Amino acid sequence: MSVALSPMIEQEKLAAIDATRGWAIILVMLVHSLAILPELPWPVVKIGSFGWYGVQLFFIASALTLLLSWHRQTGPLPTKIGNFFIRRFFRIAPMYYFAALIYLYLRPPGQLFEIEQMLLTLGFLNGWSPDWMGTTEGTWQVVPGGWSISVEFSFYLAFPLLALYLTTLQRSISFLLASLFIMAASHQFAAGLLIPRLGEDIAGNFLFFWFPNQLIVFSLGFLIFHIITSPGIVSHTICASFRKHGREYLLLAVILFLSLTQIGPVKTLTTNFPWLPTHVLVSVLFAVALMAVLLAERPLRLYSNRLTQSLGEVSFSAYLVHWAVIDFLRYMGSIGIYDTTITGFQAIAEFIPAFVCVVAITFVISRVTYRFIEKPFIAISKQPWLVARLAQR
Repeated sequence: MSVALSPMIEQEKLAAIDATRGWAIILVMLVHSLAILPELPWPVVKIGSFGWYGVQLFFIASALTLLLSWHRQTGPLPTKIGNFFIRRFFRIAPMYYFAALIYLYLRPPGQLFEIEQMLLTLGFLNGWSPDWMGTTEGTWQVVPGGWSISVEFSFYLAFPLLALYLTTLQRSISFLLASLFIMAASHQFAAGLLIPRLGEDIAGNFLFFWFPNQLIVFSLGFLIFHIITSPGIVSHTICASFRKHGREYLLLAVILFLSLTQIGPVKTLTTNFPWLPTHVLVSVLFAVALMAVLLAERPLRLYSNRLTQSLGEVSFSAYLVHWAVIDFLRYMGSIGIYDTTITGFQAIAEFIPAFVCVVAITFVISRVTYRFIEKPFIAISKQPWLVARLAQR
């Protein structure tokens, strides 16, 4: 099936999705930067800690981008699928492997080193085992934040089948509901196996991060795609509303997001308010914000601008690099360059320039790695001879 995309969507989607990635990496850097000043006031920590959900914003943007790219391609299905996997591998693996090498030096594992964990991480399979995910305290993370890369690759494996089957708005809605069921059922099943062995904290941590719990976030990308491309009356009505009231929808999403920070994170389905896990609620708000930016009659420059778009362009490198930048600033604090014990408004005043430094330094380094590592391998992945040669084998 080939979906005809409107000129407006074609022109705006790259900038808007780059800006979305920019906001995603800002959120991720925000939450991890809280460690620079551990005595920040609790209200600031509550808001900043929701930067944790920037990864879900990455997932939504990824699903939407892949669908837009998939439906632009032509040619035989085997070639199309081959192109997809080759480009995904060359897009992610080179910089990811480079980061693994760098962090082997910057964060040496010592006695925590395990060859199995290293191989599973480099093979993007570490997210399927609590023993190898590396998200619990006292375990080795081959690449900091590598759990999300494993989840992303799990989605890649399923993507061609999903893209071939989920061809209508109705099917994308069914997929969202099915993802909700998968999230609940897989948690119930796996919790019964893991909690007796690992305890509630470690098992719960893993069950939040793993792919079945995050699949519903990707499903929102499919929903957005079919809303903005489907010809039906429902899609037309929704799009018309977002075109007219895009700013109001974006403002509402931001207000509700900030409100959720005061409730605190909920990791599983519950009978108490807000019932759904926080990552699902936040992802719905992210989807509304992205729809507003894509469809608003006038550009929403506060959201999509040169800064956020530039950050979004290098966001994958920035995701991998910012941990090292934060480690460096924490080291500067540990040797007395700045006072890590300050509290109250003074801590807030010091945190703001520290966070700006994290963003600025990360951006500069990421521009370099993007240019010299990411872009060359992206260019290689687009060479027709590569797919042809692999097809011959």
